[in-house]
Amino acid sequence: MSNARKVGSRTEIASKTNLSASYKSKELNKKIKHTYEANAINKKVNTETKINGNTISYLPAMNLRYSIANQNSNDSSLKTDQIKHSLRNGLWHAYLTALLFELSDKAHKNAVNLSNISEIFNNLSQNLTREIVSSSIKCNNKQIMIRENNLYLRCD
Repeated sequence: MSNARKVGSRTEIASKTNLSASYKSKELNKKIKHTYEANAINKKVNTETKINGNTISYLPAMNLRYSIANQNSNDSSLKTDQIKHSLRNGLWHAYLTALLFELSDKAHKNAVNLSNISEIFNNLSQNLTREIVSSSIKCNNKQIMIRENNLYLRCD
């Protein structure tokens, strides 16, 4: 979910990303619930990861830097048209953003149902747009590459 808001003379982009997954652990004989949440204002992102409601990682807005030892700068598998996802907010945030982008891009190959409503109130225009896409998609043969503090994901 994201929205833009006017703050003085500036425009801020606020977004929230949630991922919840649960699975049954045969070894522990119990259900494990994993949640990840990222709250962003412009490029400042706070992330929190929980397992069964207990916080295991909380990263306030940071500027992380990843490097790869002995990286081959002539890697031909990196295409110039691939979208890069910054690693400044951590590997998990970049990977999740890249994966959601790839899956939503593949989902738009099918029919899209779009509804829109707008109103003007006190000289302020407000719009609400809802887009519904129904698809069954997979991301097989994932390839991840890290270069210059960016993550690239190829999902065939």
